[in-house]
Amino acid sequence: MTNPLPFFQDQSKDAARAFRMALKAMAMPGKIQNFQVIDGLPTPLSIAGATLILVFCDFNTKIFLGETFRNKNVEDWINFYTGAKISGDKNVDLAVGHIEELLPFHEFPIGTDEYPDRSANIVIENASKDVKSFSLNGPGIKETLHVELPEKIIERESAISFPLGIDIFLTKENLVMGLPRTTIVET
Repeated sequence: MTNPLPFFQDQSKDAARAFRMALKAMAMPGKIQNFQVIDGLPTPLSIAGATLILVFCDFNTKIFLGETFRNKNVEDWINFYTGAKISGDKNVDLAVGHIEELLPFHEFPIGTDEYPDRSANIVIENASKDVKSFSLNGPGIKETLHVELPEKIIERESAISFPLGIDIFLTKENLVMGLPRTTIVET
């Protein structure tokens, strides 16, 4: 039998490991996690962005793609490997794109008082462009962290009204950093 997810040599273990790394990125904001390198991805998806799509999406998932990522190869890849539905509006479970393609963040679901978990996860690809130094504090951060983040990340505050809000993954190649709604980002 052929491997339906050729990126994972051992389907269940590698998929579980990738999911654990995504959760670890959220549990330890500001700390960089490494996903295993996978080949055969459609341009311009990064390894980390593609891995997050694989572990978070299935046929019930609605996904928004930034304009750079809206192409037949990316859409076919997502459909084939996850069955997720590509949406043109921002009422989605997951969004993937460059930061300027995803703004304004407040247009994405932030959950409800009854179901704060029904918010969007945002994957900001190539997050090392146009960076600025920020301080991070909050749950999962022992002491203030100083990290380089995209300058426009501060606009995420418009989409947070704790416990409601969006959770963000920042990616570059096979690297991912989590920025949950509980993290305080200051200049």
